[in-house]
Amino acid sequence: MDLLERDYCFEQLSVLFRTAATGNGRTVLVSGEAGIGKTALVEQFVSQQCRGARRLLDRCTILLFRLAAPCLRS
Repeated sequence: MDLLERDYCFEQLSVLFRTAATGNGRTVLVSGEAGIGKTALVEQFVSQQCRGARRLLDRCTILLFRLAAPCLRS
């Protein structure tokens, strides 16, 4: 299933993945309002673009985000 209006986000992930594949590691944080398709975006990207690559995926609860938010801002 194609994701609507996600071409820009998908391309940004592709650029970062290609950069990481050259040996320049990257960390990507996908954030946004609940229900806008963050998980679907990442799952589709990983299934289409990241075959054979090592990756770490996690989900953030609101409690964890609230605890980490001050660190992310600094």
